[in-house]
Amino acid sequence: MLDKFQLTVPEPDIYRIGQYRPVSIRDQVIRASFLIERLWTTGRLKSTSKLLVIGAGAAGVTAAVKAVHFGVTQVRVADVSDRVLSLQAGCTTRWLDPAQYDWPASHWDKEVWPVDEPTSFPYPTATKLSAVVNLEADYADEWSANFAFALSVYESAGSVNFVPGVKVVDWTFSTTKACYEVEFDDAATKTSKGSLDADVIIFAGGFGKELVSVPAWPLGSGTYSSIPFWSDDAFEQPNFGLASLNLGMLVSGAGDGSLQDFIRLVSGQRSAREVWKAVEPALSPTAHRAFERLVDWDRNSQDAEQFAPAYGSMCERLAALHARYQAEVQRLRGSVAEWAAVAAALDALIPTARPTDKVFLALKSAHFDGCYSLNRLVTLLLIEYVQHKHPGHFPVFVGVGIRGVVPTYTLPTGGTAILVVVALSTTCETTAAEIANWPGQGGARPFDGIVIRHGIDTTALSVKSAKLAPQVVPSHLP
Repeated sequence: MLDKFQLTVPEPDIYRIGQYRPVSIRDQVIRASFLIERLWTTGRLKSTSKLLVIGAGAAGVTAAVKAVHFGVTQVRVADVSDRVLSLQAGCTTRWLDPAQYDWPASHWDKEVWPVDEPTSFPYPTATKLSAVVNLEADYADEWSANFAFALSVYESAGSVNFVPGVKVVDWTFSTTKACYEVEFDDAATKTSKGSLDADVIIFAGGFGKELVSVPAWPLGSGTYSSIPFWSDDAFEQPNFGLASLNLGMLVSGAGDGSLQDFIRLVSGQRSAREVWKAVEPALSPTAHRAFERLVDWDRNSQDAEQFAPAYGSMCERLAALHARYQAEVQRLRGSVAEWAAVAAALDALIPTARPTDKVFLALKSAHFDGCYSLNRLVTLLLIEYVQHKHPGHFPVFVGVGIRGVVPTYTLPTGGTAILVVVALSTTCETTAAEIANWPGQGGARPFDGIVIRHGIDTTALSVKSAKLAPQVVPSHLP
């Protein structure tokens, strides 16, 4: 495990716990807990060690507090922001559930973590880890406040020192001091803030820069940005908070962020959990077992990425996984009585006036990216439900890349909209630059709004903290 987390530089005692999948806050907490436990049990982290944690997000706070629990007395947490969980702070509409993505584990709907799930394993597991923060389903802003409180308790006791508003620029190993000297700049002014000594360094500074922008059209006229993932939104409100809704809302992206927002826009519910809880009682035992077994396909796909890369490209594995999920959903749709029960359950859940035919999903390829099983399944079920409610309506565009956006487009019939210019027949491997300058077939369509969820730019991270090879850590360890 330590080799997995160690930076790809010829220096010991420097670790990164970002850039891993899955990316939920709960999974970041698990990774940080495992890393500190392993550092302590192997003797690489001692009570006298100077520990520097770079990043005051969920992983960074967990690592710091967990180290104090083991007896480390010199812990510093540095962050470019002056707030703990700064991305989530102030977000009052994004609902976080620490257990739902463990579906179909028995505790998936408990809305708390850790959970007391029986296990025969003799070593600590994801569900048995001692928590530094007890996580409960709530809005993102409350999670930020809870983590900030956890850190402040140890800061008041003198065990942790929070260093806000700084950015790491370099480090060197001092043979004289027998430790690392880490240099900082002021995050705002970019002037030197001096250095700190550290025996062990843990980078927990996040995954990179969220990609929520596309070129403004025509090219060369700037960029167009949609609402960031961790900003307040009105997706669950009538008409999605728009003054008028005639042309629809487009969600562009194939990852968990885009699927979450598609689910919220279509259903009016805050997460996939509410949708699945409504659907589950309508399923036969056979269908229920078939859907739960889909998780094995997810795990096989993840294992192939790590241990059998010659099995096929990432795109090929994801396409096969997507097809398997689709096959089970289509099998349910083909069972007239059972599908009628599922549709009735969704009718009861989703408000009658909900504009389910005004939500569209644009995928760069013909499948979703690596996503949590529950998001993948619920999204496919909702797509079938929308088509059931609106025959002839197709809410998903496949092989579509966003070339650019005209923010204010005058419609021929009067009024204005957002005009989305697209490239057609794109694939997983098609880059943003290739899409912007697409030589092939394309088109344009107006929408009332667009949500851009194009993933994370990991190259936005500092060069010094070199990027690790991708690693998949299971979202549920039994």
